[in-house]
This record gives sequence, C-alpha cells and structure tokens, in this order.
Amino acid sequence: SVGSLGTVVGEDRNSRGTVSDEHTQAISALLPQLNAPSTIWPVIGWYMAAPFKPELERLGVRFPILNVFGTKGSGKTTTVLRVFQPLLCNKEPKSYDANTTRFVSLALLGSSNAFPIAFSEFRQGTAERFLRYVLLSYDTGSDPRGRADQTTQDYPLTAPFSADGEDQIADPAAKERILAVQFHP
Repeated sequence: SVGSLGTVVGEDRNSRGTVSDEHTQAISALLPQLNAPSTIWPVIGWYMAAPFKPELERLGVRFPILNVFGTKGSGKTTTVLRVFQPLLCNKEPKSYDANTTRFVSLALLGSSNAFPIAFSEFRQGTAERFLRYVLLSYDTGSDPRGRADQTTQDYPLTAPFSADGEDQIADPAAKERILAVQFHP
C-alpha cells in the first residue's frame, strides 16, 4: 500500500546519506504493487528518468509531461507526494494547484531542470493556461514575456512536471506531449 511504502521511503537514511540494502529491497518489492502493472510501471519509469531530463534533451529527446488521472480516492496525489517525491530525495514533498497564477507556474517550471514539480487538481474546464505550459515546456522550453520598457523577460520552462486530477488532459496537441496514466482505486 502507499502508506507502508511511504513509511519505508520516508525513513531516515544512514549517516552516509544512503539507503540500506534492506530498505532498497523493501522499496523494490512494494513499489510495483501500488497499482496495476500497466498503471504503475510507466509512472516508475517517468520518475526514474526525470533526473536525466537535461541529458536526454541534450541528445535531442523530448521529455513528456506526466498526466496521472483517475477517480477520487485512487491515490494519485498521495502516490506522488508520499512515494515518488521522497524517492527522489525531496524531504518536503509538495504539490501545487494546476490552476495557480501565471507567475507561480513560471517560477516553479524554471526552478529545476531535473527534479519533478507536481501540479494537482487538474480540471479540463479550467485548463487553458495550464495547457499552454504543457505545450511550451515540451517544445521550446521557455516563455518570453514583454515588459513595459519594450524589453522581454525569458522564463525557462525546464522542470519535468506532472499533473494529476480526475480529468485526463484532452487537448489533441497536448496529448502528443504527455504520458497519460489512469489510476484505479
């Protein structure tokens, strides 16, 4: 279950900052059991590849956005916050509202190039601005903004990111840029 795996993942590392063989074996055994194999393995793969995003992009490989969707209570946000973010050494797991302000989205997507940012509560009905970041981060990696003095400020959109919610991202252009995974209770 997410709870037992979250406990194992969240346990303190040893004095060298590494995880014991015992914890590694427990994580390896529990991780594939979080959901159906067709659901959890793509998520495991995406999270394990995320730290390599800069190198993949250098090689000309575009990195997709992870879209985790499913019914209420299927474990979408809980799995991201209690399992995958701690696995990548995030000591303070957080998710951000997918409908947050433009500035917050730009700041978050420019804050990393290898550590995933999690957006939650994605809803198709309020997705227009968010979909813009899905398209831009995959294609160009930046969002230039004009200033009053006729100069521009270029915001990098380099962070790998996930969007979870009850709705799947349905925009046809965005669907080509996402890894869509449906969670089941």
